[in-house]
Amino acid sequence: MKAVLILGLLLIYSLPGADRWIPSARTSWQWQLQGEIDQSISAEMFDIDLFDSSPQLIAALHAKGSHVTCYMSAGTFEPWRTDAAQFSAAVKGAAVSGWPDERWLDIRRLDVLGPIIEARLDLCRSKGFDAVEPDNVDAYTNKSGFPLTSDDQLRYNRFLADAAHARGLSVGLKNDLDQIPQLVSYFDWALNEQCFQFKECETLLPFVKAGKAVFNAEYKLEPSAFCPQANGYNFNSLRKKLELDAWVIPCREPAIAGLAVGSVVNAASMLSNGVVPGQALRVSGQGFGPPGQLAASFDGVPAITLNWSSTQALVIVPAEVAGKPETVFRLNLSESGSSTIALAVRASDPAIYSTDGTGTGQASALNENGSANTPGNGAGRGSVVTLWGTGATPESLQVWIGGIEAQVLQSVSADRGAFKLTVRVPQAIDAGTAVPVALSETSRGDIRVASVTLTITP
Repeated sequence: MKAVLILGLLLIYSLPGADRWIPSARTSWQWQLQGEIDQSISAEMFDIDLFDSSPQLIAALHAKGSHVTCYMSAGTFEPWRTDAAQFSAAVKGAAVSGWPDERWLDIRRLDVLGPIIEARLDLCRSKGFDAVEPDNVDAYTNKSGFPLTSDDQLRYNRFLADAAHARGLSVGLKNDLDQIPQLVSYFDWALNEQCFQFKECETLLPFVKAGKAVFNAEYKLEPSAFCPQANGYNFNSLRKKLELDAWVIPCREPAIAGLAVGSVVNAASMLSNGVVPGQALRVSGQGFGPPGQLAASFDGVPAITLNWSSTQALVIVPAEVAGKPETVFRLNLSESGSSTIALAVRASDPAIYSTDGTGTGQASALNENGSANTPGNGAGRGSVVTLWGTGATPESLQVWIGGIEAQVLQSVSADRGAFKLTVRVPQAIDAGTAVPVALSETSRGDIRVASVTLTITP
């Protein structure tokens, strides 16, 4: 009876996955192979370079509650790696297309490659990684310089999976879409590049049907072009740049995050027209936490952030977004959650604040005597009024009151992303309680932006 019990325990602990971390079908992730790892990103899995990552970094990511995957090339020779001298000339083939320094490996030569790959997996495990992403495992479909067959690739890829499992590492199948039916049972998850761009994502569905995670990255498609379908497939998809730096737009937020962005608008106009360097934004959403705990950034650059409540915040766009076509806006709350959204960057989006915060109606303005301009307390013709706005360089603005250009006496930047305009009310203007105020920019011609009004007395 005792022998049967011991045998049963041995069988349990030899089952696939019994002694290693395996990502669930829905697992948030970050893939970064270039630059200093951005640890502020909330992700359940970080996929980072084997050689360039220290045990201290991996421990820090573990302390955040993340699992960590080591990236390594298993099918190509990279001359800059510390173990490059171990690869003999006989196993180095043709250059990899687009990567002239890399060469395909003769994956038939396990007598040479086996010990090198196993040593890399040992390094992966000793540094504290939980999983491995072996890259370039589809040499047989490329011009490798060797007469490789699909059977050669299957044999090699199964070797990789078995070697990873023997070290307690979960392992992902990288691309190699044509061999998924034969390999899905060997690999714990899949990682793919650009299946939506090349219309081949359905080949990954066997992993989904097996309850295994599929990680996907797209480099050219806009998130709106693939994220809905990716979420429908239950893929864990990202929009990344080809250089695989920290920049990322996830198709869905981490399931553990209670923080979410609902809208990002010009704080004065309350319209969503993209963002402008130095502009004040009103951000709405949920889970913003108590005042003072929220932090915002644009492409990793910290921004001045004032959260008034758990659903509202004022954020000032940093100057560093200038000249970019788009920026990734990120909110973080006490390093426990994050929410991101991609925003277009504009040169300007001028607007004047209103008294009720809606972006329309009575302008937030002071009369010449310092009193508020209201329907019962107007500004006289020829008097001076002061207006506040955001979204443009104040020196570039012209002001129009009642359709007549007003003389701008002073235009300066103010606090919290605002600008201040001091102008003289035209003498020829008609009196009224809802005289429109518009802005135009000298560099853009007669393009006027009108949304608020002033009260002008006879």
